[in-house]
Amino acid sequence: MRLWEIVLVDDTSLDLTAPGVYQAWLLDLHRSGGSTESENSTRSLAGRPLGVAPASPKVISGWGSLWRPEIALMWEQGIRTFRFAVWQSKKEGARPFAIPRDIATDVWNDYLATVRVVAAPGPGHALAYHLTTAPRDLVFAAEASAGGAAFKPQQRELTTRIDIFLARVFRSLMPEFRDDHFCGSCKQPVASETPKGRESRAAVCSHCALQKWKVNKGVEGVRAVWRRSKAKAKDDTKTERGE
Repeated sequence: MRLWEIVLVDDTSLDLTAPGVYQAWLLDLHRSGGSTESENSTRSLAGRPLGVAPASPKVISGWGSLWRPEIALMWEQGIRTFRFAVWQSKKEGARPFAIPRDIATDVWNDYLATVRVVAAPGPGHALAYHLTTAPRDLVFAAEASAGGAAFKPQQRELTTRIDIFLARVFRSLMPEFRDDHFCGSCKQPVASETPKGRESRAAVCSHCALQKWKVNKGVEGVRAVWRRSKAKAKDDTKTERGE
């Protein structure tokens, strides 16, 4: 599943504009997972839920206190605009976007403006072109307004991380771009293409599909399949030996 599909599914079931919900949801994505700070600094995003880099320990420890109104508004506006963008471009069912169309259009266009075409060496060292997104030039509103309290370094980090994540979500809405794909269950990265080079339509990874199959079959059902497979393997062996 593309990133936008994962967000849509979770927003549909959880409502990612509810502060208590989205703060916990994002915290799960940004946790270090028990790794040390030095390990996190060099760890590949290939094993991270939705490809999100772990936040610094200070951000994780103070997570709940960092969500000042300007940061919360940035996330909530982003998700409501995401609903608007899904409704506009995909004709998929989504929660009511509850945001004025002109504001939603401005936010959406603002994020789309971060998309860039970059060239990188492809197979045979030929240049391959792909799309990427760069963080916007963030304006910390409270610092720009008279008497506004300055953002703490941890609040700046949180704001930037939200901005980068939303930029990736909006980028993933572009149909021509084969963006990263993730398992809809464990949210781990999966192959974005099939062996034949087509875009993958798999909703879950092979591990989660197997676990779901086991649950649906039940213990006895799994054992029955295993016994049949074992018996077939023995029969095939005997046939090969000419017995």
